[in-house]
Amino acid sequence: MSRKAIRRSFGLLITGLLISLMFVLLKQCGDKERERIYSYQCETLGEVIERVAVKNGFDSKVRFVIDSDTIITYIPHSEGDVDSEKYIVKYDCSNYKDFGVLKSQPMFLSNERVDSTYAVVKNVLVDGSLKIQYAYKDVVFEKIVRLPKHEFRAGDVGKVYLWVDNPQRVIFGRNYNNIIYTP
Repeated sequence: MSRKAIRRSFGLLITGLLISLMFVLLKQCGDKERERIYSYQCETLGEVIERVAVKNGFDSKVRFVIDSDTIITYIPHSEGDVDSEKYIVKYDCSNYKDFGVLKSQPMFLSNERVDSTYAVVKNVLVDGSLKIQYAYKDVVFEKIVRLPKHEFRAGDVGKVYLWVDNPQRVIFGRNYNNIIYTP
């Protein structure tokens, strides 16, 4: 093996190690941020009011109200969202501008009509999200959903709850008692 080939191989090895280290560090930072937000005691409900096309897909524009202040924020990489999707928003009770939208915890309001069916997991995506497929009233739907932690694999079947007024708005992989929000 020539010196040039050895140097190239060594360079690729070092680059691979650096990229792996970067991913580990970013995951640890993300986990700490997630733990911080989950530790907040105050919560409200946020609603997707618009999906905005961006270079790499869609972002969701989410609106929520705290102490009569309306806050609008954007959530990146929201391909699975539909208008009127609702999520728990946790925030610091002493500083409500420090908040987090819990994408893994979509909710239905207690007065919304909800039905259920079964979905098949088509793919587990790189970020852990699931691409599911389900049928409702003879129409087949596909959606990307996020769960906090799961053990689903492609081909698994699970119950999906859907909003009757828009069956594209679904909650997958959670117990019915944990998906209803009463304001």
